[in-house]
This record gives sequence, C-alpha cells and structure tokens, in this order.
Amino acid sequence: MSLIDEAVKNFYEDTPFNYEESASEQVATIRSVNQIEAYPPLASLLSGSRGIDMLEIGCGTGWFSNTAAYWYGVNVLGIDSCLKAVEQARAVSGILGVSEKVRIICQDLFELPNIVNNKFDVVNSLGVLHHTRDCYEGFRAAASMLKSGGYLHIGLYHRHGRKALLEMFRPIRERLLSEESQTLKAAIDQEGFELWKGLHNRSFSEVFLRSWYRDQCLHPHETQWTLKEVLEWFGECGIQPLNTSLDQFSENSDWDRLVETEHEQYELGRRRLIFEKKYFPGFFVVGGRKTRNTTSSRYSINREDTQNKIELNNKEESDTVSDHHAAFSLFKCSGDKPAKGWLHDFLGIRTRETFFKHMENYDPSSYPDYDEQYFEWTDVLEAACQASGRFVMIELGAGWGRWLIRAATALEKINHVPCLLIGVEAEPDHYRWMIQHFVDNGIDPGSHQLIEAAVSDRDGKVRFHTGSPDECYGQAIAEEMTEPFSIKEVRSVSLSTLLDPLDSVDLIDLDVQGAELSVLSAASAELDRKVKKVHIGTHSLQVEKGLRSLFCRMGWVPIYDFPCGGTSSTQYGDIYFQDGVQTWINPKLLNHSQLPDATVRIMGVSFLEETVSNSELIRIIPRINKYIGMGKTAIASRMIKAELGRFDKALPILSKLDMKK
Repeated sequence: MSLIDEAVKNFYEDTPFNYEESASEQVATIRSVNQIEAYPPLASLLSGSRGIDMLEIGCGTGWFSNTAAYWYGVNVLGIDSCLKAVEQARAVSGILGVSEKVRIICQDLFELPNIVNNKFDVVNSLGVLHHTRDCYEGFRAAASMLKSGGYLHIGLYHRHGRKALLEMFRPIRERLLSEESQTLKAAIDQEGFELWKGLHNRSFSEVFLRSWYRDQCLHPHETQWTLKEVLEWFGECGIQPLNTSLDQFSENSDWDRLVETEHEQYELGRRRLIFEKKYFPGFFVVGGRKTRNTTSSRYSINREDTQNKIELNNKEESDTVSDHHAAFSLFKCSGDKPAKGWLHDFLGIRTRETFFKHMENYDPSSYPDYDEQYFEWTDVLEAACQASGRFVMIELGAGWGRWLIRAATALEKINHVPCLLIGVEAEPDHYRWMIQHFVDNGIDPGSHQLIEAAVSDRDGKVRFHTGSPDECYGQAIAEEMTEPFSIKEVRSVSLSTLLDPLDSVDLIDLDVQGAELSVLSAASAELDRKVKKVHIGTHSLQVEKGLRSLFCRMGWVPIYDFPCGGTSSTQYGDIYFQDGVQTWINPKLLNHSQLPDATVRIMGVSFLEETVSNSELIRIIPRINKYIGMGKTAIASRMIKAELGRFDKALPILSKLDMKK
C-alpha cells in the first residue's frame, strides 16, 4: 500500500464520510429521501431498466448502493478500502432488507480488475478517485469494469470550482498543521467546523456534518481536474460523454462551450460561498456510455450520439449466439485485450501463456470454436446456470484448473450462489499452476479444495508420470516408462473419498487419461446418490463401452456420446474427437426443468405411458437428441421406429415430439 493510500485509509477509519452515528439513522434518511434523484439521467436509467448490475467504487457507508437497491431494485457490488464504512454499509443493507441485492466488500480499487471478473451495466464513483494515489489510473480501472453499452457515472473535484472552498478553509488547515497544543488544535478545529456549519441551512446531525467537514476541508490528499481532461479520459477508454452537472445535466450539452468557460467555476464558487454563504464544493459529475471504439481527437465528442436518453445497449455487436448452445446467450463476450504474456477468453478469465505451449485458441470477443472442448463448455455453463443453494464441482485431472475457474466465473456472472471447487491434480507443476490460476482470477484457493494427488479407484500411493508440464497434459498413472516423462510415487485418492463429506455435486469433470472407468465404477454407489452430472474425456473405445454399461445400469441419461479417434456428426457440424466425450445426467437428482428439452419430452412420455423400458430409452436418446438438434426430425422419427421395432409403441413419442413422418 502506498503512503497516500495508507494515509487516506487511516483518515476514513477515524470518521468515514457521510457517516451517521447509527445505521438506523442512515436507514431513515434513505427511506425518506431518494438522493439519487439529484442525478436525473442516472435516476431515469435505473428506474427505466430491470436487472441492472451496478458497481460502486468507493461506496463508503453505502448510501448510494443501498439507495439504488431500495428505490430501484438494482443489484450492487460496492467496494471501499475503509472497513468501518463497509461494516456500516452492510448494517444499513440488513435493516433496509436489501442484503440479497447489495454486496459490500473491503477492497482496493486498483486490484479490482484482477479480482472481479464480471462487467457491470453501471459503474458509479462519486468523490472518490481524486483521493487515490493516481486518479487517472483509477478512472481507467473503473472504466475497465464496464460492459459495452454500460453507463459510467463519475464525480470529481473541479480544478477551478474547488479553489474557492480551499481558499476559505486554508487558514484553518494551516493553523491546525502548525499548532502543537492539542487543546488549541481542538479549538481551531471547532472554529472551522462552525464556519462549515454556517454554509448549511438544513438540519443535519453533528456526527454527519463533522464527517462532511473533515472530508471536504481537512483531507490529507486530493487532486482537482478539468472537464477537458475528463473528456479526454472518456475518449481514451471508449466512453461517449452524455451529460454533466456543469450544465445541470442538460439534454444537449455544448461540450465545446463548457470547456471554454469552465474557468468561470472559480468565480461561481466565490459568489456562492462568500456572498451567498451557501455550500459549494467545487465538484462536477460526468456521465457517459461505453462504446466499442476509443476516440482520438482533442476530447472527441460525437454529437450524433449525445442524446439525453440513456439506454443500456444490450444489442451491441458481438459474436452471434443464434447458432450456439442456449447457455452462451446468458454471457456477453468480454472483448478484453490481454496484456503481454496473458490470454483472455470470452468470460474475461486470465490465463498465463506459460501454462501450455500449445494453448487452445482464446478470443475474448467470440465464443469458443466448435471443437471437442465445446461440449465441455456447454456442460460447465449449464451446470452453473442450474445451480441452486450451493454449487459444487469436482475436476479430476484438473491441470491448471481451467474448468473450475470457468464454472466459478460463469456462476459469478449469472447465478450468485456460493460455490465449492474441488480440483485434483498429481503433476507437481500443474498443481502449482492451478493454485496460481485461482489467484490470478481473484478466487481464494484456501476457500476451496485443491488436492495434489492422482485419482484412482482406491486411496494410497501410485506410480505416476511427471515432467514436461508446459508441453503435455497427458500425464497418467504409470504402468511403464513413457517418453518424455519420468515416474514418481504420488498420493492417490478415490472418488468415493472425495464424495464422502459432500451432500450433492452439480458436476464432475473427468479427464484422467484412461482411468475413467475404474475410477467411476469404484464409486458408483456414491456417484448415483450424490452427483447430478458427469462430463468425461473417454480416451478409448473400451472405456466408452464400459461407461455406457455402467451408467445405463444406474438409470442415467446420456446427453453426449462421441467416440474417440474419429469424426462425429453433431448439431454444430462434423467434429473430430481425439479423446472422445460422454456426458451423463442423473434424472433422480435433476428436475425436468434442468434436463435438455428433447430429453424431457421423451422421458415424460415414456415414464407416464410406459411405452418403452428405461434401458431402451437410454439407448436411443443421444441419437434422437442429436438429430432433433440438427433439425432432422424425419430421421429421428424413422430411427425411433426402427430402434424400438414397434410402431405402436413409438407412436406416442412421435406425436409428443410433434415429428412429421
């Protein structure tokens, strides 16, 4: 922490800004007055849209965050570096009954982009950035958290407007700094406080007024800025300015005139403070919408786009989802440009290039390619979407834990439930990288279970291939020496042991290089009782055959079944599968709303009318689903009749699926 950051933090820990002696007093104010109405464009935006996710940077005691949730139903993440303020903000949320809408955390702004992966519809920061060690970098960090089409609402001290108040209270500050007697210091401080109170004709509590006096007049660090400078920042970050308090949030701001005349803010401040004896902080607000492109001129104002109507742009140009699995429609591509040495995917997850020399294609502006891993993506995103209560995922043969982080990031964006991530990896460097990957994406490894071990059918020790960590992720339990690996004895853990303390698991992602069948078979009883869904990299035809037999005996339903070492026809076209993919769901633990659409309809008919046995149903569902997904319902119809061999038994299914012969 820099000296400036430490000084500011300590200053606010003494008395936070906007502070009431009790949370109840602050709650009463929020209930009686909607203070966000002081910012008409933002108030209009919040009242006219639903499901808004807002980030408040420097939330303090939470008046803005809690007001947004209480009056508009906004989902808010508020951050502040002052623990005392954060505790007050949380208490206010609880009394107001908006705790489910408002999450307040104690966090450094400059670390936020590395910790919070999701983007926001609105980013608000009023009177905060000018107290940081670097206002410009703070602004860039705030802008980076905004969705394309989202709204940025920034308030800063104005270089000219602020001068009048600083001049008024400079003698008080200088006397306080030079005086050594604590008694005289207290007297000088009270003199300044009385001067401050004289500028306010409304009735406020002493505690509240003193928190404002200290913040506005005695702060250890502040900077002031001009509208011209802020407009240049907006342009650099691709944000289109829409309105400003400097012209009372006019519908048609004349930006050139405002820049040319902003020096007049000094005389305006003097007139208000000295002659009218009214409070004038020298503070200004600018609001704008994030676009895809940065601007390049002096302050680059595109008048064709400066309309007072502010709408969240949910129809921005992006990778189309019409041809993708439905789960992708819930996620907007981040489009973040990674720094050198890093890769970002469409969720905004950060991955070090050093983890793998043959890294898969990462493009933050588009969804994944239609390849073997695409089906792993759909399983992970579906599981995150369907989670309730607590999301639990186990990744066996986890490598650097990429699927765990993808699930957690997806969960954070669309389904705010707590999660437990369990990753098991035996290769020492991969295990170390998994921990690093958690940290890189703002997830505390200590809050989850990351286990350095091989997955086997029993607990104990096994011989395991290690080495060449950035060249290969095919390390496995060793039967013989295989180039370029070495062999070492490592701990082994069974799936039964992993499942034993758990009540329910949403998803197991399994890639253990040929040991899949033995691992799952040894834990079949626990698997059937506790696990909702399993995604498997199969690796051999023999394993695939054994898995079909295992899951069919348990009454599970296959969603994907693509053999290894060949090309399969899928609803996304012909795809080559090197390892092979199987996905199975447990109908005993999933309700019908959580099952794929065609599977639900077939299961409903067969179970209610008992037209086919469960084993017959399981055998044909994956192929039926494949052809239905491709729109080839006639082929699916003929297949049902041929496979069941009984037209009278197939007819109810055909009619329920609305298939035409």
